[in-house]
Amino acid sequence: KDVYRIVKPIDFEKLLKRKKLTVAICSGSGESLIKDAIFKGAQIYISGDIKYHAALEAKDKGLCILDLGHYGTEFYFFKPILEDLKNEYPNIDYLISQVDTSPFETLNLRP
Repeated sequence: KDVYRIVKPIDFEKLLKRKKLTVAICSGSGESLIKDAIFKGAQIYISGDIKYHAALEAKDKGLCILDLGHYGTEFYFFKPILEDLKNEYPNIDYLISQVDTSPFETLNLRP
């Protein structure tokens, strides 16, 4: 029906002043879990890969999306999980690759 949708901006100051703040986290691509995060009452959803229209829909429902990048959320997720695995299964040898495969670079274009 409507060709254009108007989405209200999220009031971050009001959001962060809440006494209880529910944050949902999914490393890597988490777009498929947005509805679950909303259903569970999350106000903030941290993930590594959310498409534009999914983010608009989440914002329209009052969910703040923090898209931290697919590589970044998975890379920093491994170390804590590795410690848990070592504690749970100490007889297994574990190795996390040190190869940086992120396709993105940060450029400073200011003079």
